[in-house]
Amino acid sequence: MKRLIPLLLHLATILIINYSCNNNRIEQKNISVVDNINKSSLLILSDYAESIEYIPLETTDIALLTGDERIEFNANHFIVFAQECYIFKRNGYFLRKIGKEGRGPNEYSSARSGYFFPGDSLLFFNDPSRRGLISYSIKGSFMKNSMLNRDFLMIRSISDSLFAGYRAFIQGDSDWNTLIVNCKGDSVSSIPNKYHFEGNSNMYFNHEVVMYYFNCALHVKEMYSDTIFSFNDKGIHTPKFILELGNLNIPQDIRNWDFERFRNSIGRDFFFVNEIFETDKYLVFKYNHDNRRNNLMIFNKQTGEIDNFPENERSGGINNDVDGGPNFI
Repeated sequence: MKRLIPLLLHLATILIINYSCNNNRIEQKNISVVDNINKSSLLILSDYAESIEYIPLETTDIALLTGDERIEFNANHFIVFAQECYIFKRNGYFLRKIGKEGRGPNEYSSARSGYFFPGDSLLFFNDPSRRGLISYSIKGSFMKNSMLNRDFLMIRSISDSLFAGYRAFIQGDSDWNTLIVNCKGDSVSSIPNKYHFEGNSNMYFNHEVVMYYFNCALHVKEMYSDTIFSFNDKGIHTPKFILELGNLNIPQDIRNWDFERFRNSIGRDFFFVNEIFETDKYLVFKYNHDNRRNNLMIFNKQTGEIDNFPENERSGGINNDVDGGPNFI
């Protein structure tokens, strides 16, 4: 039996994607979040998509999908990150399993924290026992171990030999939060910490940092920063987008608040980004605000226009007026 999985697994997949790796000049853009946070737009699929394609992923004894997997894709493949990693062709046919779950040489503890680096079509998996990363080619060949000798909350590749790692923001006097390291864990550069607070904190969030790829370049948005940085393959970061947040910006001293005040305020009073997706035309935020977790804001990079879709306006999903099929949640 085949399981139908829409190509539109995320809003990202209904937008036109440029699969090539370009080194375009960075033109910094300001995004007026605070002026649009209380506006509400009607989200209609035809405003963003011309057609819909449904891809049935082949079910095999090796790759039994349950629906809670994370799926990424490029021009030729779907990459499924579950307890193990599976590769499908773009027509849905199963190709191979990548690596093996386990504790032995070249094995990963779980593929759920793995990621796909589009620059070199490499797959990276955490190796917690060795405090490093294991990499495979998309064809299934083991490539190398990168012994970083550091613990990061999140890490992503800048190139095949440079990585950006974010540690939990619990030290108020830390010099950096995002560090650039080579395959041996030696520091190369960093995003300096401009958000100091007194003492240390026991509180951190999995979404303290958002990292994503566009045109094969790594982009980083730290929780307390209003800036999205783009990295070149030398590890040099450049401000690309500035979020004009006003009173929605998370204050520097929030780490000194008591836990209840911190927890109640973070998703109610401030603009807290969970996910970011970028295309040639759009920058898309999934964010928390006003005690809602699944709001969307879409910035048109060409016109500067902003559409805001609060969660309560999208409770029925994205209205599918393209082919009359089910709405997309």
